[in-house]
Amino acid sequence: MNRFVRVCAAADIPVDRSRPAFAEGRLVALFKVDGEVFALDDSCPHAGSSLAAGRFDGATVTCRAHGMRFDVRTGRMPGIDGLRATTYPVRVLDGEVLVGTDSGGASPPLEAAASADMAPEACSGAVQCVKE
Repeated sequence: MNRFVRVCAAADIPVDRSRPAFAEGRLVALFKVDGEVFALDDSCPHAGSSLAAGRFDGATVTCRAHGMRFDVRTGRMPGIDGLRATTYPVRVLDGEVLVGTDSGGASPPLEAAASADMAPEACSGAVQCVKE
């Protein structure tokens, strides 16, 4: 079962780029696609670069380190099976974004280095609390 924590207001997520946030110590990248919010682990599964710092276009984020592309809705690389970014379930309640942090609902975790590209200060607007 997932434990959902508040990470930000939905209005704080731009439509043309990612918004980094902390969810119980995990750095996640939040994206909006057609008004729906999606969350990926901020660390690229290939080499650990920040996905929040990548180029976001439509529903695809491109890792700035090696150009790998991931569909933010599924975590999958378009047209390729195998390597994928870890996804987290998202709920939007009363304009607040809640991210599920229990790996039971997330895609299988992949071994990747922690993102050193994104300073914690970049997420200073993110808060963490439990909403039940």
